[in-house]
Amino acid sequence: MLCAMYALFYIGTAFTVAVAALFLSAAAVCAFFRHRAARPLLLLGSASLFAVFLYTYTVTCSVTPALALCGNGINITGTLRDYPMLANDRYLYEIADCNIAGHPTSLSVLLSDAALFKCKPGDTLSFRAIELLPYAQEGERTYFQQMANGIWLFTYTDNISVSACDAVPLRYFPCVLRHTMLQILQDRLPETQAAVVSGLLLGNKEHLPTEVALQFKTCGLSHLFAVSGFHLSFWTGVLVFTLGKNRNRRHICILACLFILFFMALTGFSVSVCRSGFMLLTVFAGNLFRRDADSLNSLGLAVFLLLTGNPFSAADAALLLSAGATASIILTSESADVYILQPLAERIRIPLLKKGFTSFAGLFLISTAVNIGLLPLTSYFYGFISLLTPFANMFCIFPAQLAMILGMTAQIFNRIPYFSDFLFALTKLITDILLRFTEFFSGFPFALQPLHTAAVTIWFAATVLLLALIGTYYDSNPAKKVIAFLASLCILLFCTNIFTATDNVTRLYIQNVGNGSCIALYDTHGNGAVIGCGGNELTVTRLQNELYYNGISTPRLLLAVRDTPTESAALQLMIQQLQPEQILHPSGITLPDTQTNTICGDAASVHLWQDCILTYSYTDSYCAAHLKIHETDIVFCFLPTSDFTSAQSEFTSGDLLICRQAVPPSLHENNFDRIVISGDKEKEKYNFPASMADKVLCTADEGSVLLKVTDHGITQ
Repeated sequence: MLCAMYALFYIGTAFTVAVAALFLSAAAVCAFFRHRAARPLLLLGSASLFAVFLYTYTVTCSVTPALALCGNGINITGTLRDYPMLANDRYLYEIADCNIAGHPTSLSVLLSDAALFKCKPGDTLSFRAIELLPYAQEGERTYFQQMANGIWLFTYTDNISVSACDAVPLRYFPCVLRHTMLQILQDRLPETQAAVVSGLLLGNKEHLPTEVALQFKTCGLSHLFAVSGFHLSFWTGVLVFTLGKNRNRRHICILACLFILFFMALTGFSVSVCRSGFMLLTVFAGNLFRRDADSLNSLGLAVFLLLTGNPFSAADAALLLSAGATASIILTSESADVYILQPLAERIRIPLLKKGFTSFAGLFLISTAVNIGLLPLTSYFYGFISLLTPFANMFCIFPAQLAMILGMTAQIFNRIPYFSDFLFALTKLITDILLRFTEFFSGFPFALQPLHTAAVTIWFAATVLLLALIGTYYDSNPAKKVIAFLASLCILLFCTNIFTATDNVTRLYIQNVGNGSCIALYDTHGNGAVIGCGGNELTVTRLQNELYYNGISTPRLLLAVRDTPTESAALQLMIQQLQPEQILHPSGITLPDTQTNTICGDAASVHLWQDCILTYSYTDSYCAAHLKIHETDIVFCFLPTSDFTSAQSEFTSGDLLICRQAVPPSLHENNFDRIVISGDKEKEKYNFPASMADKVLCTADEGSVLLKVTDHGITQ
């Protein structure tokens, strides 16, 4: 059903119905001839039809009525569902059971505000919405992923009235408990360690330092902060071990089921934890009635329940990655254990070494299987993969689990002096060890490997074909499976190298820094440059992430355009963290004497790489740069009041104009095919004519903008 729902989103209702009819017709033919393919074809057809019905019902009965309420100046009253969450320097309030313009509804609305109001779950919030909007605009790549949250409406306001409830309702108790646990960790541990332990225990990444988050991503350990099967199975295992194996089996199953439901509520019912929770509930329910639960059937049932509750979850990255990782483990664990682990472990005579080898090698094999199995999804959602995940998991999983146990125990005994201090000290020590491991592994070169979706698609199709052939003709021969695995890796390496060698795409990343300029330029061959140094520490970190995820640790050039805060506020920090090979700056900017790799001048032309040439000019009239790449002309304007009447022709027209805050009056908009404005004013405030609306982008509206430059032009 997951595949049927995903196909429904991208090929449409009519095509999905046609596919379902094709499956059902084929099933009828197979049933007539008594062929064994009748049952799976019937299942595929039924799942496709049910997906169409479920999606149509949700859109007709929930989404469409909600969007009909959108408008300006609407009075809204509702109950705060959880504590405000900080995201992109704004606080998000999830308000449930909203009364919108006097109409009681069961809808939830996401309120965004720059201020933090003193409120708690269960409080009543009343405000006048400046504008009530759809939570996600259809046509965006993240449309379905955002809709997976089950919130269809988004709003903002300039004034909120909070009515505190006398007692927090019981249904909000998990939220209050989670908030209390986070507060204890923040009070008893240093900032970084508290953020890491909060992420490990509760999946809270709100206060995780960007540098630490980057290190965990580089090592492929971000799954430690996404509460899912790893966390739930671990805590359930601890509970079962604590209760003991010799006690009443049914009582243990009932307690385990209650704990799973409570833990799901404690962590906010995220789709990943719900997926693993439903699977474990199926397992324990089977044990309760003395029935064995098949792992794949449990996974299918969990995904089915989630999609029935919200069909848009089919496009949620968390659910897809969680389900994909679980399926990879289920399909490979038995073969890895029989054909690899057991034969190697039998050669080790010392029991302790044998047990240690089995644990570490098992982690390595499982991590490798998950990495390979998730390649299609990671290439689509992120565009890179961490090659260090199997090695990092071997050394980091055990410290992470120990930190979780110590952190939870320390909170339970928080009010006992000295003993809790000792436990928190141990938690800090183990967390420091975990951080040292991640820092060590993230320092390896080429830790992140860029992925090409087309190459991974070809590899995936070829691998499925190989596995189908092996399963049909050589199912009882393990050697043939090894040959198929090696052939699959060869196909992957071949496709990746071919696409890397032939990929002639350069990307422009225009970061949203408000009234300033900060643009990254990079390709898939390891070449990168940075134009403009506006912004702050967060700007530098985001820029470093963008470059690092695309295989660039050191840019070839850093252009500091003007000695003003809008253009050079983060110059020193960029030099320190990025360590560019060359720095181009005008005479008004003074760099330390230790910087020897500098080009000082108000006019310069730099050959960056291959057919990429950057020309910079800073005069009394204008400050601009021109980039020639793939026969495409890109103009950067760093001074909104620039006068280009005396400028060279290369600065007055081109395929793309990137300017700060406004288009200079001396530049005619029609001289450019596309325009990007890096500023803090919304697009509608520029009063562009209707003919210009489609070719102008503003970072104040769009956020950071990513453009692709190819031989055929510029695409977003």
